[in-house]
Amino acid sequence: MAFEKKVVVLKQTAEGFSSTDKPLCGICRIETEDEVTTAFLSFIGVAASSRGEYSLFILCGDGKLCRVRLGSQPKSVTESFNPALSLEKGFGAGLFFIEDDIPILVAYRKTENFGKTVKEFKSAVYESFIGREKTVKKPSVSYDDQAVAAVNYYDQKERNEIESLRTENDAASFGSQTQTAKDQEVLKTYEDETDAYKSENGETAAYYLKVKAELDKIFSKFPEEPSLKKVIPESRWAKINYSGDKYYVVGLVKEEGVEKYVCYGVPSPYAEHPPEPLKGYSSFVPRSIFKLKGDGFFIMFQDAVTGRCVKTDEE
Repeated sequence: MAFEKKVVVLKQTAEGFSSTDKPLCGICRIETEDEVTTAFLSFIGVAASSRGEYSLFILCGDGKLCRVRLGSQPKSVTESFNPALSLEKGFGAGLFFIEDDIPILVAYRKTENFGKTVKEFKSAVYESFIGREKTVKKPSVSYDDQAVAAVNYYDQKERNEIESLRTENDAASFGSQTQTAKDQEVLKTYEDETDAYKSENGETAAYYLKVKAELDKIFSKFPEEPSLKKVIPESRWAKINYSGDKYYVVGLVKEEGVEKYVCYGVPSPYAEHPPEPLKGYSSFVPRSIFKLKGDGFFIMFQDAVTGRCVKTDEE
C-alpha cells in the first residue's frame, strides 16, 4: 500500500469544554504505510474532567468507525490500526466527551472528500453506544493542572437524540490497545532523562519528553523547512506534505539550548488574522525578515513544559 497522509484541524462544536476563554481545537493527522494506519493526535485547550472521559472517533468514508480513548484530558496521542483504514473516500474526526455512556460532540472536522454530514457522523457514534451494557465506573482521577468547566456537559436534548436511535450491531471498531504500553515507555524515558531537560528555573520540559520520540521520527523522516530556521533562532522544522502540494510544518524551538516550544504551522500569505480554527492560538511568522508582509506561516507554539498553547490577542 502506498504511503498516504491526511490532516484535519478539529474545530470546537460545543461550549463548556475549553480550559480557557478561547475555543479548544485539535489536530488529527492520519498516515498509512505498510498496511498500517497511524493516527497522530494533538489537542489544545481541552478542560480536564473527573466526571467522564474523552474519546476521538474516526469515521471512514466506507463506514468503518474507530475509537481512540483519551482519558480525562486529551493531550498528544499516537494510535495504530492494523489492518489499515481505507481513506479513499475521506474521513471525519470528532472529539467526544463521554459520561454514563452519553457521548457529546466537542470538536469536529472532515476531509473535503468525506461524503457524510455531521449528523450522520454523530449518529454512527451514538449507535455504537446503544445496547451496550453499562460499564462499572472506575474511581475518578483528579488533575490539578486545569479546572473542570463549570457547565453541564450534556442536556436532555442530547439524551433524547441518543435514545431515539436503534441498531442491531455495534458499529464501533476499536483501535489497537497499545497506548498503555506507550505511556509506560514514555514514563520510563521521562524518569531516565529528566535531568537532561531543565529550564533555568528548574522546570522539567515534561511535555517535550512525552512527544520527543515522535518529533525525532518526524525530523528524520520528512524534509527540512529552511526558511523558518533562518527567521527563528535555535529552531528546526520539518515540512509534511499531506495532499498534493498541501503541507504543514512541525518545529522545535530552543532558548539557550533548552527546549522551549513545540510548534505546528500552516503556510499562508500575509494576513492580519489567522484561519478561524487557529484564532487566539497562532501568530504569523514571515518566511523572510526582509519581507514581513510576504508569504509565511501561522504558527502555534506549545509550551515544552506544560503542553499548553501560547495564547495571542487574536479574538
